[in-house]
Amino acid sequence: MGHLTVLKDKEQLLELALLIKRQEVEAIHGIEFGSERERVKYLHACNSNYESVKKLLAAAEDAKDEAQDDEAKAAIAHDIYTYTVSSLNIALQTVGNYYLRMHYLEKIKNHADELLEAVGKLDPKDVTKAEDLAKEATHYKDAADKFLDKYQSGASKEFADKLKAEGTTFEELIEK
Repeated sequence: MGHLTVLKDKEQLLELALLIKRQEVEAIHGIEFGSERERVKYLHACNSNYESVKKLLAAAEDAKDEAQDDEAKAAIAHDIYTYTVSSLNIALQTVGNYYLRMHYLEKIKNHADELLEAVGKLDPKDVTKAEDLAKEATHYKDAADKFLDKYQSGASKEFADKLKAEGTTFEELIEK
């Protein structure tokens, strides 16, 4: 497995997801399907992966925006957003098989939905529940970040920092 360049920007993640979707669709020419139904199922899965990324990012970002006026919820929602972004980086950059990626994205979505629902229902006066949810969100955020750090070499971190300092956009990078 190669080293990762962690994408934190929503638009960059969506662009990467779209690029992967296009590659998966293009790969259809090299795959022999037993039936037209199998081919349609494959194309549906390719599109499903892309749509899952869009929906996950939107839901996490919406929750973060909605919670910004509540100090307790805001920190938790931010950790869930960061966890979601990190998990999407993992899915898009380390899971090469579209079918496995689809299942991984489904698991991330289910888990993120549970966490986001808990934030939405959280009573800020229930300090114990708020602390427990904050610990859980931080735990998953840290675990995903630790996984990403494991696959980032010093050189890839330096390269990412250099691109960021130069103002190189993701679009410019993939054009090169």
